[in-house]
Amino acid sequence: MADMLDDYDAPADDDADTGTLSLSTFDGDTGQLSMPARRVFVRLLLGPSIDAQRQTLLWPALVEHEVVLRSRLHELFLELIVDLDQGVAFTRQITDTEASFPILLRRKTLTFSESLLALFLRQRLTQADVTGERAAVDKADMISHLALFQKATITDKVGFTKQADNAIEKMKANGLLHAIRGSADRFTISATLRLLFGAEQVQSMTATYASMREGGAPARLAPDAPSDSSGS
Repeated sequence: MADMLDDYDAPADDDADTGTLSLSTFDGDTGQLSMPARRVFVRLLLGPSIDAQRQTLLWPALVEHEVVLRSRLHELFLELIVDLDQGVAFTRQITDTEASFPILLRRKTLTFSESLLALFLRQRLTQADVTGERAAVDKADMISHLALFQKATITDKVGFTKQADNAIEKMKANGLLHAIRGSADRFTISATLRLLFGAEQVQSMTATYASMREGGAPARLAPDAPSDSSGS
């Protein structure tokens, strides 16, 4: 499904016979969005995000139709997060303490290992900003970082390896890690992490984990994920 959405030939919208704009895509279609806008809308709902460098056809359509897409998402009680500078976009559930909205995207809690890894990747993004290089990471580096906290979670090597692999797979599934072509164990880090973890949250998490390495107890943190696909 994602491949079909991310890679397509943009159809001509003009009706050659009437000279009018045709939005109908199937018999009985009453939709008011163009085909490119519909593809972006579906991709946003599927998640986890849209990346300008990876989805080169969807991104221009997102920018062009941002206003109407934002409106359509509001009808589903969803917020559209777009960062033009970073070239990333995703949806987030709108919550209101004074109103009870139907929940389409459910918030997910990261495990201890997953939150550790997310922080590590966020710090790598910051380092890449300073050096001006592409943010990339090896699987071995991620496992080595998680191993620093192994005693705070489990003691058996098999269990640790399973936790580490699961954490890496979670980052991949949420679109925060992208495999580099031709390399099975090296990944680029999504700029979406900059939006999910602000500077203050990074500082707080760093202090928490530094304390844990000195003998504190494990914690569970739950930052907003770029995509929570569980339906209500």
